[in-house]
Amino acid sequence: MGLTGISEHGQLTLVSIHRVLFGARVMDGSTTMSKIRATFRTPVRILLPKILKSRNDWKAKSDTRKAALKAAKTKIRDCSASRDMWRQRTEQLEVETRQLRERAELAERELAQARAALTQSEDAKKK
Repeated sequence: MGLTGISEHGQLTLVSIHRVLFGARVMDGSTTMSKIRATFRTPVRILLPKILKSRNDWKAKSDTRKAALKAAKTKIRDCSASRDMWRQRTEQLEVETRQLRERAELAERELAQARAALTQSEDAKKK
């Protein structure tokens, strides 16, 4: 196990511990074990599992939220497509309804004219 990160067996090395505790400042060489000991009263062997658990919990929470967000986006996409389809169908049916109403009004006018013509012809026969 060297100072390069995680060993081939998945174990953490000193550099990995530094990165977890101090972030990017590890690479500039300014962080030493004495600084770690001065910063934290708890030993690194105690801190490390807690920090890793916190990181893993955060990642699990993040993964759960990402999955929920993806599901919500999919549902929104599907609902939007459905809404668009129903809007088009409604518009089409409104056009058909308008056309049928116009045909019905025309038929009523023709019927009224036919009745008027029939009434006139019946009146003409009576005279």
